Amino acid sequence: MAEQNVDNSERLLSLLSTLLQTRVGLTKQQIRAAVDGYAHLSDENFEASFERDKAHLRELGVPLDSPQDADRLGQGTDSLRYRVDPAAYRLPEIEFAADEVLALSLAARLWRDPALGSAALRAFSRITGNAPAARGLLRGRRTVAQPAESAASGPEGAPGFVPASTEDAASPFGVQIAAEEVLFGPLATAAQERRVVAFRYRTVDGVEGDRTVSVWGLGSRFGHWYLIGHDHDRDAERVFRLSRIIGGITELRPEQCAVQPRPAGFTATGALAHLDPAAAMTTAVVRLAPGRGANLRRRAVDPGALLDGALQDGAMPSPAPPSPTGREDGANAPGDVIAFDYHDGEAASAEIAALGSAAEVLAPEELRAAVVRRLERTLAAQRRPAPHPALKERRHAGRAPATAVAARALDLVAYVRQAGAPTVAEAVEHFGVPRRTLRKDIERLQLCGPGSWDYGSRVDIWIDDETDTIVLSQDDGLAQPIRLNFAEAFALGTGLQLLSTVPAASAEAAGRALGKLRGATEHLDGLFDLVAPRSRAADDAGLSGLLAAAVEERRVVRLRYVSTAREEITERLVEPVQLEETGDRAYLHAWCRRAGDSRRFRLDRIVEAEPLDEMYTPGERHAVDPEHYTPRKDDLVAVLGFAPRLAPLQQEFSPLRTGTLPGDERTFCEVRIADPGTLRRMVAEHGGDLTVVAPEGLTRSVTAWLEEALRVYTGSAAATGQPTDSTGSAAGPAADEGVRT
Repeated sequence: MAEQNVDNSERLLSLLSTLLQTRVGLTKQQIRAAVDGYAHLSDENFEASFERDKAHLRELGVPLDSPQDADRLGQGTDSLRYRVDPAAYRLPEIEFAADEVLALSLAARLWRDPALGSAALRAFSRITGNAPAARGLLRGRRTVAQPAESAASGPEGAPGFVPASTEDAASPFGVQIAAEEVLFGPLATAAQERRVVAFRYRTVDGVEGDRTVSVWGLGSRFGHWYLIGHDHDRDAERVFRLSRIIGGITELRPEQCAVQPRPAGFTATGALAHLDPAAAMTTAVVRLAPGRGANLRRRAVDPGALLDGALQDGAMPSPAPPSPTGREDGANAPGDVIAFDYHDGEAASAEIAALGSAAEVLAPEELRAAVVRRLERTLAAQRRPAPHPALKERRHAGRAPATAVAARALDLVAYVRQAGAPTVAEAVEHFGVPRRTLRKDIERLQLCGPGSWDYGSRVDIWIDDETDTIVLSQDDGLAQPIRLNFAEAFALGTGLQLLSTVPAASAEAAGRALGKLRGATEHLDGLFDLVAPRSRAADDAGLSGLLAAAVEERRVVRLRYVSTAREEITERLVEPVQLEETGDRAYLHAWCRRAGDSRRFRLDRIVEAEPLDEMYTPGERHAVDPEHYTPRKDDLVAVLGFAPRLAPLQQEFSPLRTGTLPGDERTFCEVRIADPGTLRRMVAEHGGDLTVVAPEGLTRSVTAWLEEALRVYTGSAAATGQPTDSTGSAAGPAADEGVRT
């Protein structure tokens, strides 16, 4: 084999195979001679490659053993011997019931982050092995709602997980984990490895500052992910919301800051138990333009003494000067003064800023200031010189990391040994990969192993062209499934933890599967105590439980729903299909009889839900489309800039093309927009992290709308272009009417 043809994953597999076959261990020089890909490297390149491969093996969960500590014997590190203990390498045998396998398959598909999603799928394939109940479960999601009675019970299945066919598992509750991907993975690793990180943070009141934190764990509550750790500046345990971390994180070395160990008995669940948004509410007073702010109006409370006192003390700001454009639809015109309670000042400021000039905060002053800051940040970002990124059509991620390719190849050897000459079609179904990818994995395995018989034999695996089966005659110790590494166990276990909190029959099965997974990952030192995901439904059991029951019973529901796009509360009859959680938002996917189409309704905008005695019969109209938005012919095509923290939002827009620019952290996406009004509200809501780049007319329109909104508070930044109507109609990825699907 030509040396230059050895790729990283092939070399990694050869190294593992070689180290598994030695009992006494091999020195570095013996390894260099034995493993293809090392022999012709320079000394410097060999050292770098070997160190990197050792790190990759540990990342895979492979325990490297050094039976002889050469340093202590005074012989130098060149005499240190390396081996892999097969007993420590293997995954313990686990048996899962059929409903537990279904729960595992759903947990494996919750991640929107590609890396963690791939890790979860690898873990599912490995731990379920050749179980009949696992066959075909990686092919995709349900597309049509199935009658509840089609769910098997007992050993063949469990109510709540309804197969749409033999190839899919379904649940009345659909969840996606959409944490801030740029932070989530590094923070999870930091928690496991007991590290200290530094970052800049914006508090609930909008105050920014630097933080140095020993990372203890992660968890989600009320739709948000939190970091739990020891704040070194305050010398106390603190909780930080990931969405308020500005920019990235910096890992500190031990000499820069010593880690504060987790207290004995620490669990992320216990650390987050005290969080209660209702425990510290503040009352806001807002002036709204006539007919505007329906979502705020429905939450209005009697301002009482607050309003009277503010008026008597002169605390309320005077209206801004009249608009130079002569418009009277803003908050500076006569309107309605309402009061509502809020807990999160940043979230409240985002909701109010999204109303533009139709809302003005009168009290408290800190909320008013937060809205002004948000509008100023947004306007400053929107006024930046228009970039010109080169956009390309979306493509799948490039080549998978060597560790991921190697892990799948190892899983393939174990699968073939367990299945006994499976067909290629069966293997493709099991791993959920294209046939060509499977063939490449087999070809890679054929080249793996020691380069000399002195150090062992090679894997002997091939495809029998006559029977189209995969044959394995020599496995070199690789046939035993490898134990789960940190990323695999974390991704799959977090999914199971989240599923165990949803209001569906899947919860009990997910809990049992998680208990078995704990037993198989004891080498990861209490991993599942460091993470505590919780579904939004668990924090809103009343409404979510009612709707989940309606989904399972196929019961028609009467909704009273706030359409913030049309600024009204509407009433409609819906046929609920699925509850869905995506990041910090929860939706009801349903067939809306009023619209005659599929819609997704945000749960936080449902004023009232009343189950009726009428049942519906599921059919094609109840298709669950994973896309959040279906384009129309008259949609506007625009280019938007997304800050790194808005990566989950990018996916909701289903970009046509994407691109980046050197020195600019944003990702630029060409997307379809059905309603400029909805887009303007989203731009203001995200405070500068979402910008409109093109076309020029839309950019000017958004800028003028923001200037008009800010002028309500400052009396300056007057509109420089033709002002736009601040209402807008329903549609687009954030449509309030219910997103078309």
